[in-house]
Amino acid sequence: MEKEIIGKFFGSGRSKKNEGKSWVAVEQGEEKVFFTLWEEIPLEIKKLKKGDEVKAVYEEKIARRGERTFTNRILKSIEPTGQAKANNGANQEDKYTRYREYQNQLLQECYEDAKAITGENDDAKEIALALFEKRCTPLAYYE
Repeated sequence: MEKEIIGKFFGSGRSKKNEGKSWVAVEQGEEKVFFTLWEEIPLEIKKLKKGDEVKAVYEEKIARRGERTFTNRILKSIEPTGQAKANNGANQEDKYTRYREYQNQLLQECYEDAKAITGENDDAKEIALALFEKRCTPLAYYE
């Protein structure tokens, strides 16, 4: 019997000690729910970011080892919810706007610093660009 859970994506990986099976975790409230995958982690899961709202469909199987009983949650599918997709586009656009503002402000500061050092406009432009290249944080690491 298949069940589903809606929560925030927490992460995924390969287990070294569990026969190389893959795992996926979804955070629901304060609890983390772990799922087992029998194959490599698909690209759709690798593209998910921590905190994305997802819907996971899984099947529970009970396994017994000696006297101990385990409940395995085998992941059938996982996908972002429609709400997460809509919010992600708006957040990306807002992030790029903030990043561009950051770049413009930083370039202006570099130009002012270079002008204070040289006093000439032509030399100050080249120095400002060099300073900007060193100081500017790449978008991947911004925020």
